[in-house]
Amino acid sequence: MTIAQCAKAFAAGRVATCHNAAVAVYSDGTVNYRLHGNLIAQRTPDGAVQCWWCGWYGPTTANHLNKILAAIGAGFRVSYA
Repeated sequence: MTIAQCAKAFAAGRVATCHNAAVAVYSDGTVNYRLHGNLIAQRTPDGAVQCWWCGWYGPTTANHLNKILAAIGAGFRVSYA
């Protein structure tokens, strides 16, 4: 599975894994996206999405966050530089 596919699974509320990322779906409707074990994005049951860098301001985190933002149709991107 690619990063984009994993991000789309996050947006759709489906469990997925790719390389160093994993999407988990909980019984209360919360969806978590973890990168190297760090929670970088969470969708709450009401549909709100929160994103965090978790102290890793680099290209890998930016790539995953940008794929997530594209999958949810945010209309903007983040940059690590």
